[in-house]
Amino acid sequence: MPVDIIKDFAYAGFLLLVGYILRYKVPFLQKLYIPASVIGGIIGLLLGSQVLGRISSVSLSFSENISAFAMPLLAVVFATQLIGAKFNRDSLKSGLNVFLLNSGTACLQVGLCAAIMLAFIAMSATKAPIGMSVLPFTGFYGGHGVPAIAAGIFEQLGHWDYDTAVSVGTTFATIGLLFGIIVGIIIINIAVRKGMIAANAGLSSLSKEELSGFVPEEKRISAVDGVTTNDAMNPVAFQMAVICSIIFFAYKLMDTPISLFSTWGITICALLVSVFYTIAGKATSLGRWLDRKSLTNVSGAALEFLIVTSMASTNLSVFATYGKELVILGVATAIGTLAYVMFFGKRWHKKNWIENSLGTFGLANGVLATGFLLVRVADPDNTTGAALNLALGNSISTISVQMFFLMFFPGLIVTNTTFAISIAIIGFFVFTIAGCVINRRKNG
Repeated sequence: MPVDIIKDFAYAGFLLLVGYILRYKVPFLQKLYIPASVIGGIIGLLLGSQVLGRISSVSLSFSENISAFAMPLLAVVFATQLIGAKFNRDSLKSGLNVFLLNSGTACLQVGLCAAIMLAFIAMSATKAPIGMSVLPFTGFYGGHGVPAIAAGIFEQLGHWDYDTAVSVGTTFATIGLLFGIIVGIIIINIAVRKGMIAANAGLSSLSKEELSGFVPEEKRISAVDGVTTNDAMNPVAFQMAVICSIIFFAYKLMDTPISLFSTWGITICALLVSVFYTIAGKATSLGRWLDRKSLTNVSGAALEFLIVTSMASTNLSVFATYGKELVILGVATAIGTLAYVMFFGKRWHKKNWIENSLGTFGLANGVLATGFLLVRVADPDNTTGAALNLALGNSISTISVQMFFLMFFPGLIVTNTTFAISIAIIGFFVFTIAGCVINRRKNG
């Protein structure tokens, strides 16, 4: 087992390097703006036993214990989501429209897929359980690691096999990420040609370094702000220790008699503990010990390994079993998200609506990083405030609506399907109507 962990980690690192080199060397991949972790994950899948192994006696695959990687890596990501972040009342107001758009989109994804799955089950047209309806949201909104949360809840309830649910969710995450990046870049190019956004926007606005992903030595900047001195404790190690302490207390939270915490799992509990750390840091002098830059980089590194391992270990047999459901739910989620975000984004964001809407669109199709990526390409000079609005609106949405769908909805859709769908539908109309009313008053 320990040897397998080392080998798997080494293989994941190798795939990340291969993905990065391909991104650096191949202009086509640069123009698609596909992250190295995604490229590496696809390469790993092709080199594995499911593809190369079928035509060759030699293949490269992770061990059977690779599924155990997801939770600890995801715990690191969730532990750093909010800790050290600085917001005030005025800045939070600027992210209100983003929050409403994010939340309405989340409800749309969950409710639409639940209705489709319910119709399939009623017609006896699917072998998939109703829980599959949650996985497009976890994959599109949460990314490659988050489906493991829902899969863990399904397994505890005896609803669905963990590995199968993770593979299905990972497939949705890949669909969402590629759709978000490619379609987002297309929208930006159209907007530039029509004069709807800055003329210097688009891929042409990006430097050679940004496209290739390589930063020359003379342009490199520090990835950390040292809170501690090296002779006392390495600054990065200190921030990693903070993260580990969050995860430590998260496990202690799961060990309490309250069964709900164990049902939510280590990731959600880590998020809850990080919220406590954030509150304590603001109320005391403890906040000065936190370096947001270091925390973000540690989280980013964990996310890179999470994506590449999740993609490379995707069980391709799910396509044979659930191919129809994957296509229909994936297409419905993608088109529904695009239509909702662009339609209401244009009406709610009277100023710089494309830049602000693209942030939500990217987030809803492949995690927050995709949203920032699209905003960066659409607003290279950072003059619209779309990046800040996205960060603020997503923070509010994460600790409220998105967490609800992660913590409660997977179990609720299994135990009380009708009630779960009703909540998603009601939430959709509440956020949509609230956005229309607020912006009608705001804009006269």
